[in-house]
Amino acid sequence: MPNLEINYPKTQSIREDFIKLRHHYKFSQDYLAAKLGVSQTAYSKYELGKNSLASEHFVKLFELYEMDVNSMQKEKLESESV
Repeated sequence: MPNLEINYPKTQSIREDFIKLRHHYKFSQDYLAAKLGVSQTAYSKYELGKNSLASEHFVKLFELYEMDVNSMQKEKLESESV
């Protein structure tokens, strides 16, 4: 599957990035919740901004999307400095 380019407007959060990636890869919330070992409800609440995810879940999401955490942080910082 081709990589999804994510542009970083100042208002976009990593939560919004993960929502875009989930849609791009056609992953369901159930699928990601199972991969993270959380309930679908807990994952849904994360996407809605009502819950936060543990750091190990962020790492797992980066692995599932075959993304490098450091490069994403660098891109975010560069976009914020423009």
